Amino acid sequence: MVEPAGLIYGSEYLPDTAEVTIPGTADRGETFEVTIHTIGGGCTDQVARTRVAISGSIVEIRPYNETRDALCPSIIIVLTHRVQLTLEQPGPALVRIIGRAVTVPVEGGFLRDREVALEFPVLIQ
Repeated sequence: MVEPAGLIYGSEYLPDTAEVTIPGTADRGETFEVTIHTIGGGCTDQVARTRVAISGSIVEIRPYNETRDALCPSIIIVLTHRVQLTLEQPGPALVRIIGRAVTVPVEGGFLRDREVALEFPVLIQ
């Protein structure tokens, strides 16, 4: 089964957030890399795909991971997505990474699973 990749995982009080490597500046027309270390549980098998949409100076990246529906070990798995981007419009740009936040409420109870976005500014020179 393919699902949006985990970007935030753990307790709502102190969750783990996916590590993202992205330059603060990039040259217009030159390719740069965005690396996203997504977070999954024991049922997360592998990277499924990464979708990219560019509209002007806004970039949306949606990483997806392959999961299985089975009895799974209670472990954290990190899966790495890499995206090559080339932006032509000089000036400020925004890279928005959209995925899942799976957290346990501070007061206890069931997991909360919701869509979340991490945003990173990039200056295109």
